[in-house]
Amino acid sequence: MDWATGELIAVEVFVDILPNSKYTYVEACHSQKRADFITCYGHALEFYGGVSKAIVSDNLKSAVTRVPAVMRQLSTAASRTLPGTTTV
Repeated sequence: MDWATGELIAVEVFVDILPNSKYTYVEACHSQKRADFITCYGHALEFYGGVSKAIVSDNLKSAVTRVPAVMRQLSTAASRTLPGTTTV
């Protein structure tokens, strides 16, 4: 909901789950575009307080259409938080 106008707006939901602990981060965002994906992923890394050794994306179009570019951005964001992180 837009708090200023009271208008209901459609959102996409970003979900990130750590596989061993099932620790989960969920965020509503405007779209599944690359910028929103990278922003949400950055928020997830901040929420966890670090990064796992490997980051694996599902088949989200904004993550796999231009794999090298998106993975470079994820790697850059992850390595700022924890050097030595691998993005798969």
